Amino acid sequence: PSLKFKDSSTTRAKVGGWRSKNARIRRVDWIEPETFRLWSNVAFRGYAVATSGDNKLIGAGEDSSFRGRNTQRNATFVETLYFCGTREGETSLLLALELPEKSASAFAEIRLPSSITKSGRSRTIVMPWLVHGLLQRYVQQDRRRAVSLGRRHGSYSDVRWHRITNHRVKRGQLEIQIDGRRNWVNHDQLFEPARRWLLAETKDGWEPAMLWLTESGLPADQHNMTKVIQRATQRWHRACKTAGFARSVPYPTAKTLRYSFALNWLIAWHKVIDEETGSPPAAYSPSRYEDAYTAVQWQLGHRDLQTTMDAYLLAVKDLRGINIFREATFKSVYESLHSRHESILPGLEHRGLND
Repeated sequence: PSLKFKDSSTTRAKVGGWRSKNARIRRVDWIEPETFRLWSNVAFRGYAVATSGDNKLIGAGEDSSFRGRNTQRNATFVETLYFCGTREGETSLLLALELPEKSASAFAEIRLPSSITKSGRSRTIVMPWLVHGLLQRYVQQDRRRAVSLGRRHGSYSDVRWHRITNHRVKRGQLEIQIDGRRNWVNHDQLFEPARRWLLAETKDGWEPAMLWLTESGLPADQHNMTKVIQRATQRWHRACKTAGFARSVPYPTAKTLRYSFALNWLIAWHKVIDEETGSPPAAYSPSRYEDAYTAVQWQLGHRDLQTTMDAYLLAVKDLRGINIFREATFKSVYESLHSRHESILPGLEHRGLND
């Protein structure tokens, strides 16, 4: 069968079961980094949870009954959502070739093509070194084992597969040649069906181009990837109730992680700006922190700055005094923001939202 591609300049995208529309302004719950880490450990790493004397949730070592599947893949998927602010549908459709090259700096840049974003517009985001390292570890470990199994079973000889015979990156955009054809296809034209049936060549042989794979080495179904957080939270909820937690159990969703990302980064940017420009005025001034909202607007893919400010300004004003840096991994992200903001923000200021 032949692959069909759409001209992204004339077609409005409909991706991942969404209807493309402006981001909705909606207040959702958020979780602190410590709570996220505990939730992730319970859901993906087989940790137990207990209730402290003051009825707080704490880690309680490994749970011997844990029988998780695809745990490294799923944990890495969720870490990407939490530390990059990307949506489930966007993240689930990434190709391994779209991952950024290894970077010596604190952040790498990754371009999300218009073919996989909710808005149908491409955007370039920054990826913390922490997430980049986790993704590379997944590719080298669990994903490699899955590919080996797929090769052993002959899973990549099906006639539905199409081979990427050449690829290049021009101005941050991936372009590929398929099945030996001379024309170059931009990744803005690669929608879900086409992405799923692409093979890329490595030193070990041919393998699926899709980043997220099943245990048998086939591309993970997008619907199943968007259910990862729901299943993780169900396990978390059962563990908390089993531990006798009497309060309402925090129930993270994909929107919770995205909202948490925005608040965590906004608070970090506020602290960076305050440290460099002096103590903040008694009355909160949004214009003083416009760079912070601009950076998060770009990362989230909002159409305009006002959408970001309307969604998060009140929450930021309420939470500015909290200490979110006790959790080691987020502290490292904050320190990276502090050391790299001069090179991040000017780049954002001069980019158009249609990249």
